[in-house]
Amino acid sequence: MADTGAAYQVIARKWRPPTFDDLVGQRHVARTLQNAIRTGRLGHAFLFTGPRGVGKTSAARILAKALNCTAAPGPNPTPCGACASCEAVAAGTAVDVVEIDGASNNGVDEVRELRENVKYLPASSRFKVYIIDEVHMLSTAAFNALLKTLEEPPAHVKFVFATTEVHKVPATILSRCQRFDFRRIPLDEVTARLGTITEADGVKADVRALRLIARQGEGSMRDAQSLLDQVIAYAGSGEVTEAMVREVLGISDRAAVRDLADAVLARDAAAALVGLDALYRGGSDLRQLARDLLEHFRHLLLARVAGAKALEAELGPDDAAEVVRRAEGHGVDELQALVGLLVRGEEELSRAPAPRLAFEVTLIRMARVAELRSLGDILADLDRLGARLGGGDGTAGSGSGPDGGKRGPGSAGPGRGGAGHPAERSGATGGTPRSSAARASTGEGGPARGGRGAGAAAPIELTPERWVDAVQFVASRKPALGAILEEAVLLEAAPGRVSLGMPEGNPFHEDTLADAARSGVLTDLLAQATGRRYEVRVGRLTAGMSPLAPSVAETAEARARRERDALLAEALAHPVVQAAAEVFELAPDALAVKPLAS
Repeated sequence: MADTGAAYQVIARKWRPPTFDDLVGQRHVARTLQNAIRTGRLGHAFLFTGPRGVGKTSAARILAKALNCTAAPGPNPTPCGACASCEAVAAGTAVDVVEIDGASNNGVDEVRELRENVKYLPASSRFKVYIIDEVHMLSTAAFNALLKTLEEPPAHVKFVFATTEVHKVPATILSRCQRFDFRRIPLDEVTARLGTITEADGVKADVRALRLIARQGEGSMRDAQSLLDQVIAYAGSGEVTEAMVREVLGISDRAAVRDLADAVLARDAAAALVGLDALYRGGSDLRQLARDLLEHFRHLLLARVAGAKALEAELGPDDAAEVVRRAEGHGVDELQALVGLLVRGEEELSRAPAPRLAFEVTLIRMARVAELRSLGDILADLDRLGARLGGGDGTAGSGSGPDGGKRGPGSAGPGRGGAGHPAERSGATGGTPRSSAARASTGEGGPARGGRGAGAAAPIELTPERWVDAVQFVASRKPALGAILEEAVLLEAAPGRVSLGMPEGNPFHEDTLADAARSGVLTDLLAQATGRRYEVRVGRLTAGMSPLAPSVAETAEARARRERDALLAEALAHPVVQAAAEVFELAPDALAVKPLAS
């Protein structure tokens, strides 16, 4: 059998674009260069930057052809490709077109040699063209040596630099070049080009197979052409199919990837692990599988955010509609969280000593993440929680009263009015913040039991246990006075006499309370609450005094703290919070209840 391997030319070289019109996906570059040649506005240095395999070196060679094409009296924007100069550039034998690999010729000595050579006129062409590929690999000394020549080269010299990492090129070099940014080639254009190649070479290929190859190229024409070469070699004389492409390139079956994603979205970790096991035993590469799964979740996320239009160019109308259908019922926040977990999992997979275990852990994490709630729902819950802590939702009234009896929110004890009682109306309208705290501490919204209101019971003694009820009654009648009285401490409660102390630092409240006592307003209100008249004395609470009972405000705050701690503990014990803690790998003490200092 004859050995034809040496004569074969790979697709990427055979189908290298010969003219600007054949440069796929870079019309903006081709048009600018062609117009510059037509108008004679040619620069002396060009910088081509962009991803790999998108046509940078090809464009540099086309520019070299255009500058030296002999089919026109001057530079030709559409090189003929048939003259001796064009053929020499295409074959790589042109003496005046020098291609330099910046990665292996990156020293200052090589650049000094270049500076010496540019002085000489071209051997047979209009211009000497220096094409330096991967120019960012030049050393700092080499760049410095190139600066002067690059800024003021001889009229017969043109420089073309190509790089994939333009950020590594010094600004002093960039400022001396015309920069052209090459873009990733659109999927449809790569697919169309692959179709042209297969048709011209007599290879029968399914368009879905070509689209899949183009997608694997990720915007690089050279990568896609190399993959096509590999698949054609596998197919032999047969047709190139989508299944064949998946088998050769190690791409997971699309249906299997969808089933794996569906198991995750259904919170079925067991099904996800079974699906992973089947793919692993079938020979799927785990890193490729992770990329395929990530791409599927990306499609779902785009479908939820932008609809089918965002996917039609990449997947086609039918597949885009199918992705939209599968994304229904899943929120953007949920899909975004799953994508984030999968991105992190793919990173762990690349460096894990046990890749399969890392993948399994990632799938379990994803399957156990409950659907995230919207920010609006969370804020509404916080508002309800704040209302409960402040006693403003009416639920605190189900607690026990000072006498140990159970009371419902709307019940009326002895000496209390019904729903229309002034105290109830005060609670309904919000009252003052201190009055709300007092009601939260006692679990009631009405006056003190035993008061002389409607249905008043027999007179009672004003004991420390009854003090909260009395203060509450005063607050229901005189909210401003009640708010001040809530801050007072009961120092003495004897028959016919009550002594109160105001904390230091509140002289205004102390004077206001003393005036109310002197005027008899406070005495009258306490008489209504207890059925007895008391002489009220008001002084300042100083160190060393022993109160009979703490202030009502202090009691309410202590109870509020206890309720807050209980609610916080309940929230932290919720399964959703526990699952989130496991997903984000929070330490156990991160969810410990830390009561606020009293």
